[in-house]
Amino acid sequence: MDDVNHLVVGAFYWVMPAAGAVDAQGEWQSAMQPARYAGVSREGELLWNFIAVSGCSDWPLMRIGERCIEPPGGAETPSASDSAMEEVSKLLSTFQSK
Repeated sequence: MDDVNHLVVGAFYWVMPAAGAVDAQGEWQSAMQPARYAGVSREGELLWNFIAVSGCSDWPLMRIGERCIEPPGGAETPSASDSAMEEVSKLLSTFQSK
């Protein structure tokens, strides 16, 4: 995705962290994974909620792919719901089985 202006806060996207952005040894960084777009920091950095990582991160991303889960209640709602989290769990189990 070239135009980050179209990202929707609260929606999940397929993303890939930049090499070595978090953990040089982390194999989990080398594949696309779902992450929730959380907005922009005061410094202008994109903020993401990665699965199993506490809080927001501004890790640089190598790639931002397609939206994989809409935020509950549509694009205007910034919080996650149980149904959205169930969808994320299903995506993760599919992702981990590959």
